Amino acid sequence: MDPATAARVLGVSLDASRADIERAFRRRARLEHPDLTGDATAFAAVTQARDVLVRAEGWRTAAADPPRARTTGASAARRGFDLPPPVLALLCVLLVAGSLVEGLASTSPFAPLEPVLRSGFLVGTVVGYALTRRRVLGILSAIAIVTTAVATLVWVSFGSLLGGALMAPAIVLLVLHGRNRAL
Repeated sequence: MDPATAARVLGVSLDASRADIERAFRRRARLEHPDLTGDATAFAAVTQARDVLVRAEGWRTAAADPPRARTTGASAARRGFDLPPPVLALLCVLLVAGSLVEGLASTSPFAPLEPVLRSGFLVGTVVGYALTRRRVLGILSAIAIVTTAVATLVWVSFGSLLGGALMAPAIVLLVLHGRNRAL
């Protein structure tokens, strides 16, 4: 595809700035994306047009990509670390054991149901975040961690402290594992 055709596909002029090219690409990509009732060939044409214009403008392809896309390569810096499956399983067992200890030994007026439900939610969100790295699970696990900390401070008991002590290292390691996945 030549630059004139690429400019026509994106609806920009040949001397468009990088920002204009990116803006036009995002607009057209939203319209033509195959997951959103668009056509796969039209989406490929839009992507190719963007690449042609970026190269014609003299920009390196890597510099034209958003920063998030540049850090997904094999040489990307990782913010966490990978844990082997047996360690992940052990951490999950620690989380479940900690939630059961907290639920059974809690002095909460709603014990054992409330601590077990709250801890179960915490376990589910932390493990889900570690395995999928979905942002919503990370946010929900942070809310569950804060809620558990507040509940432990309000209804201080040996069971709550012991349950928290069992769950804390597992939570930290699972969150770090989740931060390393698919950046």
